[in-house]
Amino acid sequence: MNGSQTHSRFPDPPACISAAILSLALLAAPVGAAAPADPALDVPARKLLAYLESIYGKKVLAGMNGERDQAGKLFAIAGKKASLLGIDLSGWNAVKYSDTYNANSRAQVALLKSWWEKDGIIPTLTWHWGNPMGTNGDFDATSKDFKPAIDMGKAVTAGTDENKNILLDLEKHADFMQPLADAGIPVLFRPLHEIDGGWFWWSDCDKPENTAALYRIIFDYFTKTRGFHNLIWIYNTGLAACGQDDPASIPLRKRFYPGAGYVDLAGIDIYPNDWWKWGDNKVDAYPAAYAIMTQVAPGKMLALNETQGAPNPDSIAKPGGPKWLYFMPWWEDRDPAAYLKSSYAHDAFITLDELPDLKGPMGMRFGATLRARERGLTLRLEGGRLVLEPAEGGTYAGKRFDLRGLILP
Repeated sequence: MNGSQTHSRFPDPPACISAAILSLALLAAPVGAAAPADPALDVPARKLLAYLESIYGKKVLAGMNGERDQAGKLFAIAGKKASLLGIDLSGWNAVKYSDTYNANSRAQVALLKSWWEKDGIIPTLTWHWGNPMGTNGDFDATSKDFKPAIDMGKAVTAGTDENKNILLDLEKHADFMQPLADAGIPVLFRPLHEIDGGWFWWSDCDKPENTAALYRIIFDYFTKTRGFHNLIWIYNTGLAACGQDDPASIPLRKRFYPGAGYVDLAGIDIYPNDWWKWGDNKVDAYPAAYAIMTQVAPGKMLALNETQGAPNPDSIAKPGGPKWLYFMPWWEDRDPAAYLKSSYAHDAFITLDELPDLKGPMGMRFGATLRARERGLTLRLEGGRLVLEPAEGGTYAGKRFDLRGLILP
C-alpha cells in the first residue's frame, strides 16, 4: 500500500475539524526495493522479489531442475531439498497441441503449482518453444535449423503470418499458465532462454534487435493482454553468443537485451565446455561469466539459470567470489553423491529448510498520530485488518489503496 495523507471530517462544531489530525503510512515493501518490471506485479510476487533482493550478495539459493523427480533424487542423496525448482512449459510431443502435448503442459503447470502450495518451493518456468511456423512440438522444433525457417524480422512485425503464429502460440501457452495466475502464485519466468546462443530459432544472430523485440512482445502479451501479474521476468543468455568467444562477444550480447524495464533479474547458462573454456562446476564458480553479465544486464541481480551441477561453494564464499542469486543444475546425477551432500549443506547455499515463509501475509509497517479534543478517530488493528472508526457523531473521508498503490473503489 502506498503512503497517503488521510483527513478526518466532522460537521459540527467546525473547531473540531482542526482539532483532529491523522497521519498514516503503510509501506508494502522494504524501503529501497527496486521497482519490478511489471508495475502491477501482484503482492505475493512482490514479496518474493523483495526476498530475493534481501539475500542477493549474501547467500545463494540452491535450486534444481524439477522434471523426472530430480528433486526427490537430490533429497535421497543429499538429505536436502532444493529451495527452487523448475519445469518446462513445452508439451514435448511430435504434434503441437495434440491431446498428449496439451496434457503434458497442463501436468507440468500443476506440478509447479503443487510445489509452491504444499512445500513453499520457489517455482521457475522455462519454455522450449517449438518453431511457430511448424506443427511439431518436440525438441527438434526448437532448433534454428528446423524447417520451415522463420523470418525473425517478420515475426516481430504486426500483421504478418509469422507474427500471427507467434501470438497464437503465446495464447495457447498462456492458457496453460492461467491456473498459476488465477492462484496468484509467483513464478520466475525465463522466456527465450539462452537468447543469444544461436542454436534456438529465436536467436537472430544477424539482427539481434529482432530477438530483443520478440522478448518485449512476450512481456507485453502476458502483462497487458492477459493481465498476468504473477511473473518475475528473467533475461537469460547462453554459454556463448552466436559462436563468438567471450569477452569479445559482449557488444553482440548487449544487442539481444530488451531493456532494463523488461527485466527483473538476469542470468546465464554454463556447462563445462572445452571450446569456450568453461571449467568443471565442482572447482569453478564462473566469475568470468558473472563479470560478463554485469556488463550485459547492469544493475540486475544475476543467477546461474542452468548449470551442470552446484558451483563450488567455497569459491563463491571467498572475498570477491561471484555472488550469484541462485543456481539450477539441469540434472542431479551429474555430480558425485559426496559432492552433492557437501555442497548443498554448505553455509553459502540456502536450501528449502532455510527459506522463510514466502506465502504468508506481506509484512507492513504502520505509523500513526492522532489528536482530538471533542470527537476523534480510533485507529486499531483487528484480525490482521486496519480499522479506522470515527467517534459517535463524527464522519471520516479518505481513499483506500491496495498494496500496489492502486485506488480501490
